[in-house]
Amino acid sequence: MTTDRAIDAAYANYAQWKGWDGACGTPEKAARYYAAEFAGIALAGRRVLEIGFGNGAFLAWAKAQGAQVSGIELSEEMRAAARAHGFEIHDGDFDALAAAQAGRYVVVVAFDVLEHWDTGELFANMRDIRALLAEGGIFLARFPN
Repeated sequence: MTTDRAIDAAYANYAQWKGWDGACGTPEKAARYYAAEFAGIALAGRRVLEIGFGNGAFLAWAKAQGAQVSGIELSEEMRAAARAHGFEIHDGDFDALAAAQAGRYVVVVAFDVLEHWDTGELFANMRDIRALLAEGGIFLARFPN
């Protein structure tokens, strides 16, 4: 079992490398990207989960669209920053989240996350994502070039 301490050690410089300052704001370029991805998809009043929310840019953008947002993230530093900005953040493993929150999300997103999962994690996490989604829900993933 991987502990928060082990994860934080593995990602010790990741937030710095990514330029994440914990502000949980949405830069203009990111806002345009999210608006394009969600063109025609209303988020207002809908429950949205971001897997691996990082700096919180999407959480902030979706909340500004009226969504009820929450997130799950490996980095304790980023979880603390998001909580400090009033976001609902889930602790624990993904399996536990899927069991506790089954069918509760209309939208689940993962930006630049899936490429970090090995094959076994990918299959297990896809099952969990399906469990988290409400009937007719949307899963949106992005992969880096």
